[in-house]
Formats: sequence, C-alpha cells, structure tokens
Amino acid sequence: MKPSEKPRVGLLPLMLKLYDKAYPELKAKQRRFAAELARAFGDDIDIEAADVCNTREAVDDAIRGFERADADAIIVLFLTYAPSMIAAPALLRTPIPKILFNTQKLEALDPGNLKVEHILENHGMHGVQDLANVLRRSAPLYDPGRLSLLPGPVRPGPEGGGHGGGGTSGICAEGGAPYRGFEIVTGPWQDAAVRADVVLWAKVAKIAKDLRRCRIGMFGAPFEGMGDFGLDETAFRMQVGPEIVRVPLTRLASLAASAPGKALREAEAELRRNFDVDPKIGRADMVRSLKLLYAFRKIASDEKLDALTLNFVSFGESGICETVPFLAASMMLADGYGYGGEGDAASAACVYMMGRLRGPADFTEMFSMDFAGGRIYMAHMAECNWRMGRPSERPRLILREFKYGECKPYVALRQSCRPGPVTLANLTTGPGGRFQLIAARAGVEDVPPVAGQDTPHFFLRPAGDLCGFLSRYSEAGGSHHLAMVFGDAVEPARRLARLTGWPFCAVA
Repeated sequence: MKPSEKPRVGLLPLMLKLYDKAYPELKAKQRRFAAELARAFGDDIDIEAADVCNTREAVDDAIRGFERADADAIIVLFLTYAPSMIAAPALLRTPIPKILFNTQKLEALDPGNLKVEHILENHGMHGVQDLANVLRRSAPLYDPGRLSLLPGPVRPGPEGGGHGGGGTSGICAEGGAPYRGFEIVTGPWQDAAVRADVVLWAKVAKIAKDLRRCRIGMFGAPFEGMGDFGLDETAFRMQVGPEIVRVPLTRLASLAASAPGKALREAEAELRRNFDVDPKIGRADMVRSLKLLYAFRKIASDEKLDALTLNFVSFGESGICETVPFLAASMMLADGYGYGGEGDAASAACVYMMGRLRGPADFTEMFSMDFAGGRIYMAHMAECNWRMGRPSERPRLILREFKYGECKPYVALRQSCRPGPVTLANLTTGPGGRFQLIAARAGVEDVPPVAGQDTPHFFLRPAGDLCGFLSRYSEAGGSHHLAMVFGDAVEPARRLARLTGWPFCAVA
C-alpha cells in the first residue's frame, strides 16, 4: 500500500576542472570527503552518489543515473568552487527537486593556522551562489505571492476583536507557483540539525512525488450539497496528483458476502487484542462489520489504494450493503491509509500526506464551540484512528443504530484522543480553482471520553484565541474536514506546499 518511507537521494558532488592539473591530488581528497558526508546521513536517506563531476557531460550522466534510479531529490554539493554552467542545464531539465547543500569540509577556520590547502578544500560557497543565481533567473516566472508573502503575519485589512475576531491577523501566507527552482540548506555538515534539515527536504520531496502516484478509492457519491470539498477532478489530478478510483458498492457487498471464515476469525482476534468489546454486540452484529472490513482491505490491496473516502448516505440510501463500514474506515486509518469522510477525496489526500509527514494521522471535524472554555469539541460520524487514542484507556467497541437509512446496526469505536500538541491540516480548493494547504498548531486537552457521547471525540484548544482562530480559519477558506497529526508539522507542511506550488497559509 505505502511506498518505502525512506527517501532516495542523488548526491551530485561538483568541482572545478581547472584543479585537475594545478592540484592533481585534490579530487581524491574531496571524493573521500563526499563519501564521509554521505555516510553521516546514516539510515535517514538512501544516497546514490555520483562520482565527482567537473564537466557538463559528467553532470548530465549523473543526473540521468538519478532519474533511472527514480530519485526523490538531488543534493548538490560543492567540494570546491565549480562554475554554474556545468550543472545548471541538466538541473533545469530534470523534474527532480534540487537541494543545494551549502557546506564545506571544515566547521572552523583558525586564523592562527590557516593554510592554503584549508581554503582550497573549503571554498564551495561561491559556487553555490553562482548556481543559485542561474537557477533562479532561469526558472519560470513565479507568482508574485511567493516572493512578497514570505512566512510572517499578513494583514491586508484592519484587525478586529471580540468574538468575531475579524481581519487576518495571525495568518501566515505564502503564494504558490509551479515549482522548478531549488531549496538551500546552509550549515556545517557535522551538525545533526543541519543534516536533519536536508533530510526533511528530501522526505517532503518524496511525499510530493508519491502524491502524484496516489490512488484514492471512492465508495459512494460525495455528500450532496457539501460544496466546500466539491472537486474539479481534472484540476485535482493535475495540481495535487491522486487518481480517484470509483468502487461500486455492489463489488464491496459481493466481496463482503464471500469473506472467508478464517479471515473473519483473524480480524476478530485483532479487534479483541486491541479493544474492549461491549457485550451488547451480538455475533451477527460483529460479523456484519467484519465482512466489510475484509472487503475494504481486499479492494485496497487489489486496487493498490493509498487512501479512501466513503459517504455513509450512499450506504443508507442504496441498501446494497448490510451495514455501514465505519469500523472498516477506522481500521484502515490505523493501517496507515488516508481517509476522508462523506466522499471528500481532498481530505483523504490530506490525511494520507500528513500521515507520511508526521504519522499517525486522523480525520476529524470541528463540531461545537466551547466559548467559556476557549476550546472546540471535535468529532465526526464514527471514524477515528485508534492508534491516536488515550494510552490510559483502551478503545471500546460499541454497537450503534444507523439513523440515516435502512442499514442494520454497526460496530464502531468509542474513544478520545491522546492529549498533547497537534497540527491540523486542510487541503482545499482556493480562489481561481487553485488548491491550497492550510495548517494550524493546536493542543488536545487531557479529557477522557465524555459520558453519553458515542462518537470518537476530544477537546481541542487552538494555539491562539478561540474566536479569532475560528474566524481566521474560515477567512482563509478552510473547509470543514481536517487531517490531524501529533506534534508541530507546520513547517513540513509549508515545505510540501512550496514543492507542489500550492498557496500555503498557517493560521494562528
């Protein structure tokens, strides 16, 4: 289902050919340095290193090799100064994202012991500047927003106050454009934080590429009238990447009906290992939901799906399946699939990519406002990623009646979320039909499951004022479905938007 999480990166070491004659021993010394630097990344990335390149032909060969290897990114490393035009033409032709690693062999230069060889082996930075200038001037025209709306507060109008929270104070925006430029990391390669910065760019580049290969299974038609996640599927495929695969409910029902007994027993054992099971769940109730879980997993495997979306209304109206597959949706989320409720393919893609950035990931919705407490009650129908539940309480399987059609009762999870910092993300269509990514920092409150609430739920506190946050989120165009991951993933999300060309907004 999921590609390997580890990015595959080409390392392009550059030198000046003039040095071959003047300093014949230099290339071998710098080759050893490049190998040492590559080893320093350890298991974080798979590096395919080219030999030292000092001609345009050598760079062309190296980049063709990276393309054959399906590299996710290219690290450009200046071992000494190298003129930009040996590398720029090939780097501009390849669609592989470029990371200019502005580093050198020595972390410090000692004025009391500074030799010619020290400078000779540590003067790549002006090669970086040469190449960056040429790549920048050669890239397609950027949206002015990418240059003028750098991360930082953007206040096009007066700030408001009170519960309305007007204005856009607290919104960080960055414009988007088709991306053919480069990224740059400057710092000593010996510093783990500097290497982690390079690794993050490589990881984001891999996710951007994998989105273009992503397949989202759609079960049922999107919820009628919910315009905020309505899709122009051609624009979605071209700008975001995933292919939507429509799966007839008749196929799902047929597979469920033929589910092997062994598979059902194994799935039930899995449930009983991980959850408390309400004794009100009868044998027939359990089997109904297990059959759908089997069918979903089988279709996801056969169709090579990475994410899925389903609309419970389609199940209720059609009567094709015995019950609704909320248990299956929750288990698929825990398996690592992206998910969007109610036929929302954009949210399925968002949960998929945020899970890859900082998994596990969940699908959720802002449901009710607690003005007095400064927090939001979060819930949806009956889907949740049980791996994100509170460690102090085992999730519980309960039996619920379906009130929106003729389906029989279904098994569902009841739990609350693990407390701590989280990041919310929303992928939606913005002005002019351009997809945009919105992210926000928040925190899950330490509140156990609330008595009388059978849906998965939790209380969320925004990083800033509740009323202002909610106003700013809607002003930014956020839709009513969200992805959520633990920790602070705003910066990885910003980088993903930069590589994909989506406008990005961080709401605080």
